[in-house]
Amino acid sequence: MSRHTISPDEYLELGRNYYKQKNYEKAIEAFTHGIEASETPLITLLDYRAASYIKNENSNAALKDARDMIRMHKKDIRGYLRTASLLEKTEKFDTALNIYAYGKKNVPTTDKNYKLLQQLHDKLTRKISPPTSVDPFTILPPELIDMVLDYLGFRNMVRCLPVSKGWKTYICGRPSLWTNLDLSLARKDVSRAFVRDAVKRSRGAITHATFHRFYHTDMLKRIPPACKQLGHLEFLSGRSMSDTFIEMAKGAPNLKKLVVHVEVTLDTITQVLRHRPTLEHVEFLNLGHSTVPANWTGPFPDLKSISLHPGDQATRFALLNLPAFLAKAPSLRTLSLTNWAGPIDRRFDPSTATLTHLNLTNLGLESIPPLPPTLTHLTLTPRRRICFSNTRPYTLNAQSWLNITLASLPNLTHLSLSRIILDGIDFFSLFLDMYEPEDDDNNGMAPQLTSIPDTAPLQHLSLREIEYPEPYTLFGPTGYLSQSKRILTPSLESLKITNTPITDNDIDDLLLSAPYPNLHTVDLSVTHITGASVKTLVDNLPALRDIVLNDCPNIVDREAVDYALGRGIGVMRVSRVGAGSGRKLALGSRSVRHG
Repeated sequence: MSRHTISPDEYLELGRNYYKQKNYEKAIEAFTHGIEASETPLITLLDYRAASYIKNENSNAALKDARDMIRMHKKDIRGYLRTASLLEKTEKFDTALNIYAYGKKNVPTTDKNYKLLQQLHDKLTRKISPPTSVDPFTILPPELIDMVLDYLGFRNMVRCLPVSKGWKTYICGRPSLWTNLDLSLARKDVSRAFVRDAVKRSRGAITHATFHRFYHTDMLKRIPPACKQLGHLEFLSGRSMSDTFIEMAKGAPNLKKLVVHVEVTLDTITQVLRHRPTLEHVEFLNLGHSTVPANWTGPFPDLKSISLHPGDQATRFALLNLPAFLAKAPSLRTLSLTNWAGPIDRRFDPSTATLTHLNLTNLGLESIPPLPPTLTHLTLTPRRRICFSNTRPYTLNAQSWLNITLASLPNLTHLSLSRIILDGIDFFSLFLDMYEPEDDDNNGMAPQLTSIPDTAPLQHLSLREIEYPEPYTLFGPTGYLSQSKRILTPSLESLKITNTPITDNDIDDLLLSAPYPNLHTVDLSVTHITGASVKTLVDNLPALRDIVLNDCPNIVDREAVDYALGRGIGVMRVSRVGAGSGRKLALGSRSVRHG
């Protein structure tokens, strides 16, 4: 290098001048002297010499310089762009694609031209790939196309109609794709023409229909006679539709399920059931104000499930006339009553029915009614707290205690209790393990209780706003829950103890009571536990999938939450940030502020 009298940078500048003058021979000579004068040639020298070789139509020499750029400056994007470009010009597309891929691996993503490298790679990939503009509807078998469209859902299937004439012809010509008329995701009012066309496309074979933002009641009444197989109806919105529901019930001979979120009266419900005795499952979730007691003419031989939830202007419970209803629904298995005003009718005796699911939520329960022995799921949430005591001289509370102790619930696996005050430590034992035999004649004396044979252990337990006197606890050898053999067992799958002053000591006692190989969900919202309990649960519950920690004031940082997340466990945490400041929702590792 001693023969060179000027620096590589000066040779670079000299070569640039020759290049601008289109004197490529002189430019190549200058860039070559600059490369020879360098221990590691500047990539700019190599790049300019390659460009000069290209102008001089010496592609092989240019490609050699381009490859040297990559070899000597692996992280610089210019070598990959120059090399791949030359390879593409000689139609060596596969090799060029490999160069782009190699560049994506070595060039930092922070490089301002990295996006260009990605785009060129993708463009070449599309160029050398087989043609992809083949309409899948022309090559896939109809059965597979139907599966894809069914997976998309009704709304997305409808959005496929304008794609092409072929798509529209296929979709409109397949009646099986229109048997589930689902308008639940409608974002604007649905036209009369759309529903008319949907019925025609189904060829009268609609079996499921969900209506939302569709207000043409005259057309609704014509759908059941046109679709004799209609078995499932749901209404998410509507206006003054009582007459419509009755007419549709009359015209739907195979209707099995009816779910109504639109306001209706008790009289409408009784008429719907009278005109459509084939119904098996009904939910009326917005009962309007009524002044006339329900007239259940019946019978309702097929009815298996009914849910009755008043709206804002709650109908009084006494107007339900449930004793008459239960007498006419021999097949009823599920009864759900929520938010009814006024005290419960004392004649209400669900023990006469063969119910498996009973949900009494936010009702004016003054005492717990007699319970059927067939129950598998029980939810009791009185509007006001009830004290269960065999020592306090309160007539109504004594009746609740009597009904609890007399109950025989051998099949109960799901129990949810809220807003109760526990007095006697043996409450859960009497409730779940003991009963009074039907033929027991106690002659007015206290009932003679015996153990319930062949009981099922609880799989799901939920306790909310449960009060009990000190020094008693829920867990531990002398705790309330430990008095029954059916609660703290290996069969337990979900446990929700919320709005209750349990602490870390209670969690330790819980885990000492039994192994829980199946416990996958734990909800400890509004309790006094700390992050130590969270870690303890994570370490000792092998099946744990989800833990809920809403409003736990003693969990002051994210360490325990992050520990659970790191073990693959979902964490829901809602914390009040302060008065007037909204709430902060942390779900998994994300946080969202709700104002």
